[in-house]
Amino acid sequence: MYIKLLVQCVFVSGAVGFAFVVLSFLAFDSALRKLAQHHPERWIKLGKPIGFFWQPKMPFKTVSGSVARTNLYNQWIHRPLIDLVAEDLPINELTRMRRFSRISTFSSAGFLALLLASIAVVLIS
Repeated sequence: MYIKLLVQCVFVSGAVGFAFVVLSFLAFDSALRKLAQHHPERWIKLGKPIGFFWQPKMPFKTVSGSVARTNLYNQWIHRPLIDLVAEDLPINELTRMRRFSRISTFSSAGFLALLLASIAVVLIS
């Protein structure tokens, strides 16, 4: 009985974590799209980053755009929000992205804890 419940909890926490990762990526893409549309010179200076699901109409290189995306995503996640406000970035999207990223992190931690608990229960019984 406990094993079935733990397996269900593992599945649900994994699905929730995955959903929030995708939502975080979509919010990032929305912020990046607005940046490229309203400030193309800044987008170019950042290395022409591409989104996770969005690609600009302007010319870009996939490999360098992917590297720039990873760097920019990490900057936007970890930099203080006040710095991002000062740079005139789309704050609503960035706030959503950061919130979804945090939720997915907590969900992933819960997923791992439940997975380890499931393995322990199986090994003990």
